[in-house]
Amino acid sequence: MLKRTLRLSRLSRRSPLSSGNKSRDLKDWRKAVSYYAQHLVENPTDWPIWVQHGHALKEIDELEKASQSYSVAIQLSSDHDPILHQAFLLKRMGREDESIAEFKKLIDSPLMDVAAAQIRELTGATIEYAPPMVPAFVAKPKPRNRRGALLDHPIYEIRIETADRGRVQGWAVSKDQPGAEFALSLKIDGGEFARSTNGRNRGDLLRAGKSSGLGGFQFLLPAGLLNRSRHVVSVSVVGTDAAVSMDVDGQPTPFRVSASPAETAVAVVVPIYNAFEDLEVCLEKLRSHTTAPAHLILIDDCSTDPRISAYLEGVADWPNVEVLTNPTNLGFTRTVNRGIEVAGDMDVVILNSDARVTPRWLESLKQAVASDERIATATAMSDRAGVFSAPNKTGINPLPEGVTEEEFAVAFRRRSDALYPSVPTGNGFCMYIRRTALKDVGLLDAEAFPRGYGEENDFCMRALRSGWRNIIDDRTYVFHERNKSFGSEKESLIKQGREILDRRYPEYSKLIRIFHDSPLLNLSRFRAAQALFDVADKRPRPRALFVVATETGGTPQTNRDLMRALNEAWECWLLRCDKIHMTLSQLVDGNLVEIYSHTLQEPIEPVTFSSFEYDNIARSWLNDLSFDIVHIRHLAWHSINLPKIAGKSGAATIMSFHDYHVLCPTVKLLDNEMRYCAGSCTAGDGHCKPELWEKDAFPHLKHSWVYEWRARYSRALEDCDAFITTSESTRATIRRGLPRIDHQRFSIIPHGRDFPYFGDLASTLSDDEPIRILVPGNINQAKGLDVIEALAKLDVDRKLEFHVLGNIQREISSPNVVFHGRYNREEFSEKVSVIRPHVGAIFSIWDETWCHTLTELWSVGIPALTFDYSTVAGRVRRSGAGWVLKNESSTDLLYAEILSRAGKDDQMKIKRAAVQRWQRGEGARESTELMAQRYEAVYRTALERRSRLSRPFFH
Repeated sequence: MLKRTLRLSRLSRRSPLSSGNKSRDLKDWRKAVSYYAQHLVENPTDWPIWVQHGHALKEIDELEKASQSYSVAIQLSSDHDPILHQAFLLKRMGREDESIAEFKKLIDSPLMDVAAAQIRELTGATIEYAPPMVPAFVAKPKPRNRRGALLDHPIYEIRIETADRGRVQGWAVSKDQPGAEFALSLKIDGGEFARSTNGRNRGDLLRAGKSSGLGGFQFLLPAGLLNRSRHVVSVSVVGTDAAVSMDVDGQPTPFRVSASPAETAVAVVVPIYNAFEDLEVCLEKLRSHTTAPAHLILIDDCSTDPRISAYLEGVADWPNVEVLTNPTNLGFTRTVNRGIEVAGDMDVVILNSDARVTPRWLESLKQAVASDERIATATAMSDRAGVFSAPNKTGINPLPEGVTEEEFAVAFRRRSDALYPSVPTGNGFCMYIRRTALKDVGLLDAEAFPRGYGEENDFCMRALRSGWRNIIDDRTYVFHERNKSFGSEKESLIKQGREILDRRYPEYSKLIRIFHDSPLLNLSRFRAAQALFDVADKRPRPRALFVVATETGGTPQTNRDLMRALNEAWECWLLRCDKIHMTLSQLVDGNLVEIYSHTLQEPIEPVTFSSFEYDNIARSWLNDLSFDIVHIRHLAWHSINLPKIAGKSGAATIMSFHDYHVLCPTVKLLDNEMRYCAGSCTAGDGHCKPELWEKDAFPHLKHSWVYEWRARYSRALEDCDAFITTSESTRATIRRGLPRIDHQRFSIIPHGRDFPYFGDLASTLSDDEPIRILVPGNINQAKGLDVIEALAKLDVDRKLEFHVLGNIQREISSPNVVFHGRYNREEFSEKVSVIRPHVGAIFSIWDETWCHTLTELWSVGIPALTFDYSTVAGRVRRSGAGWVLKNESSTDLLYAEILSRAGKDDQMKIKRAAVQRWQRGEGARESTELMAQRYEAVYRTALERRSRLSRPFFH
């Protein structure tokens, strides 16, 4: 009974705010309403909790009360967030006029795009708006006005004299009080970037009688801030409508090649003292979002809450986790030092037990530390971590309603410039420490800072004096409840710690002031604000990178179809390389926009199948853009190391097979005599010709180096999470050549096509005309060029007439071969209607993996002749929409077979009817949308596999 009484007593000491947040996380909204109300009785000006109170009320359909809570928050704060929530709530309640009025309040704010879109939806009207905070007295300069912009306001006069990529400079004065110094705000494209005053000396203003000698302002702009072609820069007097704006040219930030993180072991040290609810969330987030190799050290510093020890007993069963308990309460700093010592030679991340990590947090911290060998510490940014907070460096940073922490962290990373600003000190809520720095500088000072508050600052200052750097990782965002373990001791601990720091390091105060005003840190916060607007407008889509080699042919065309079909749900990118030129493009509004390009000084070399330079560039691009999946449609002219690079970046990697490049550089498995070998070298020792490289680019392939080629590919494919091809025959052939591929992860997805309509363009054969045979595609030896030439030569009676629609390797000199030139697939039916063919032909002499031209023939109603190679012949047999010819027939026998089949009217009727059945069935069903759904299913499975294998704290 006594134990139960003590436990209830401890539970009763939990703050209403903590209980409210816990109830919110558990979606127990009625309890959250009650706890938040208790908190607000004691803290009536805590506007962010009024917002949370409103959210909870809304979840239980107490909409009027929710609106009242949002109204209180609006009265207490100048923040735009409560207005946005109120506007959406009023819209939900059907009070459209009031909702529109609230949205209009945001038109001159950083949320103007969201507000304008909602007003457009509610009214059907397009809202014209000026840059934020400048509705009444905006100077409207011409674009690119290099002479500045002037505002003549009833009270203020402001001039921007210079605005470029380095600074914004000018003057601002009050007409009523010429000597007044006042606050100014600099906004870039509507978002506040920095604040300053008009306190710089300006003798010219004194002489002109405009001021008493002050009035000048200057804002420094870090490189990379103005990274688009055009930006709107505005300067306003804080708290007024006085503002002036002008257009400024920007410049895209050049891409920097990032260092590859070392394969360093890392230990995450979590000191624990009570705060059970926060600990639960912390460890679940750690378990879910740690996807880099790591060891977790949990140290209970004699928590008084009995739930802690019981919970940690279960956690001790997780892999790569070590749970320690201090015999007595050692205090925060000694507990952390114990963890650092237990970690041995590993690098260390100090993580507070009330921190909540987000996807790829550890990979990003390691990447940041790898950027300079003299970095001692890297600290993540947060919603509540003092000056490490973003977008606002004071107070808390609530997320828009419905936005998850994971979604914002993704948007934050995508907006980041990876600036890694240098700082005098880190913050121990989430701070990575290099082991070499620990060996050089020593442990945290537990004598001077036994309870915390200053221990990490002291360590960082010692490191700074020893020639190390401390940085902020402005790509990583970790959420933080803050200061749950210290309770009422907080203020005295802060004061004591600061006194020691100032005494030990006279330069500390000066460095901190410089740090607070850092342009790079301001830019990082500005990017966080942009990320906040991004997620308020639209949730971040997962990112998919597609990899192709050639620009023409079926594979890149189908890949474009797939990207466009996925683009609503995925952010699609394309990586191309032609051995020398690498380009990375993004699909925007259905069109590819080049983002990065690089010319290799060390091109891809065919024998090594790699380039060190390519690997560095690809690694940098993949790490920078944090793709969720990398889908390699073809690896030719890329590095064989790309699957490993993709996997190490954290992406799930999918490999498609659209030919047999993985089995042999001949690509189509045609031997030295142009015979299809099906992956097993034919008799003899001739020289098989590679397709995508010069004929002597490789050592002798047949019965020899081809096996080394397969061994390299087999090792590379070990880093892939899924495999896809288009036919059962292709899968079987590849599995015979590469038996280590897991058949359970090897899917078949046929190519889908969208046709606006199907046609019936096959002509009826009359007795007095030759059989017109349409041969579409890029015709070379592999596609039947020699077959056509031999048949045309034999056909002296002109019973056959071949119409080649597409490019041809060499022209055939024959009166019964007609060349129509290349075509775009959108104009295929138009070209065919002019030719008026009776049948089509696919004369490929190898087992194609799909055959787009067969699909195109059937789309316009034309049955096809084809050789008996499994994939194409199988499609013809299943549909009945054509004839399968013998592969090894002599030209005479082949000629006779064509005449006997395609020359029969009854046969033609049967085959044309089969084509029409295909059009109504498979042709209509196998759309690009269905294809995309099948690919997405594979992507989901691959992502689950990658997550399962990469999380160190899961069995």
